[in-house]
Amino acid sequence: MSFYTLPHAPTIPVIEFHPHVPDAAIADLRHRLAYTAPRARTWDNTNGPGHLGTSHDWVSDMIEKWRAFDWRAVEAEIASFPSYHATVEYKGYKYKIHFLALFSAKRDATPIVFSHGWPGSVLEFVPMLNHIKSKYSPATLPNHIIVPALVGYGFSSPPPTDLAFGSYDNAAILDKMMAGLGFGREGGRGGYYAQGGDIGSFVTRQLTKFDSCIGIHLNFFPMGVPNGASVDDLDETDAKAMARGMTWRQWGEGYRVEHSTKPATIGAVLDSSPVAVLCWIGEKLEGINIKDRAKKLHFILADLSLYWYTNTAATCIWEYRSAWGKDGHMNEDYPAHIDKPVGYSQFMLEIMPTPIPFMKRVANIVHAKRHLEGGHFAALDEPVALWEDVQDYVKVASTAGAKL
Repeated sequence: MSFYTLPHAPTIPVIEFHPHVPDAAIADLRHRLAYTAPRARTWDNTNGPGHLGTSHDWVSDMIEKWRAFDWRAVEAEIASFPSYHATVEYKGYKYKIHFLALFSAKRDATPIVFSHGWPGSVLEFVPMLNHIKSKYSPATLPNHIIVPALVGYGFSSPPPTDLAFGSYDNAAILDKMMAGLGFGREGGRGGYYAQGGDIGSFVTRQLTKFDSCIGIHLNFFPMGVPNGASVDDLDETDAKAMARGMTWRQWGEGYRVEHSTKPATIGAVLDSSPVAVLCWIGEKLEGINIKDRAKKLHFILADLSLYWYTNTAATCIWEYRSAWGKDGHMNEDYPAHIDKPVGYSQFMLEIMPTPIPFMKRVANIVHAKRHLEGGHFAALDEPVALWEDVQDYVKVASTAGAKL
């Protein structure tokens, strides 16, 4: 048995997938980066504070680093894990969903599906997957690990052009994929857990509407002060975190406003130039709390490359329009209270690290833990801590009627 051995015969088409970007595409990107348009210097990008966006010097330096980046090393990283395309039919469309996996040989292993966000990708979970591979063998791994690229991201299919796609749609596709892999729930048995951060947390919350999802773990749940609660009831650490979150909401959400109100415009801009992708996405990725600069730089350039080579900078921002746009639809009708068992990791460097007492008002929290380190990209910042939290949550959630 190996991590590649699927525990069930799939009922949907599933094929091994090993991405290989053509040499011509790599050469084309390097050419575009070598011959960029002149960029003006301004006070904002030369002497202004960092919250105003990318600096002129940072962009120049990153262009040169991106030109020299070894994409083939990223393909080798992906190839070091079981990698597949699953074909899922939904609302008359066929979607190819790329996912990485580590399959257990244990008969009682429970599946967990991990969902990334924007501007992330399946690459976010590489450090966690490497940790799991080093800690377990297929015979001892307690769970089947599934890490899909959301629709419109990476090597997964884009949303159709005649469907106002939203998080419920993506959740429905993931639920069908998990059932097709043999992880559906029948007769009160089976099912899977789901975990998510950022946009992946919204998809994960939607998964609670499906019977086969038996519980979820989140590391992101943005909200203000819930009814009946008060910031005055929080300890000093949480009170400071809430204040910082409100500051971010005031000054850090320019990208969300653009994504939700003019997705077609920003999509066209991002498709037009790799420097646009570098500035728009790279600025957010600089917020990763990886202390090793070389590792951080590798992820940033790998993630930028993935967006560019797959032409997904425009196809991936559907959730912002769907959830916060003027024409948002009912697919974003999240449960007012999540009754299924919920786990929560509060990473204090998160952009909005919602306090655990507030989470208990909106969800059936059965396991929660606060971490003073780690931020928005928890799987990158603190992969071991995130994995251990998910493991502890699953142990508690698997007990009937579990609730703190």
